Amino acid sequence: MKPELREKMNEILRMSDEAIVAGKLPAYVTPSPPDALSEAIRTQKDADDFMAQLRAITANRD
Repeated sequence: MKPELREKMNEILRMSDEAIVAGKLPAYVTPSPPDALSEAIRTQKDADDFMAQLRAITANRD
């Protein structure tokens, strides 16, 4: 990973940690609404089935 990118990520993580410790979060942080995939995959078996289907689809594309 490029050092500049790693440095920026570390800066963002530090800012996040400081905000959590201070009990402050930016006003623009809102929980995202649930998406169809997160509603469809509720168990590990659902996740395994989904990944198997995804691998089968991508394998056929090659």
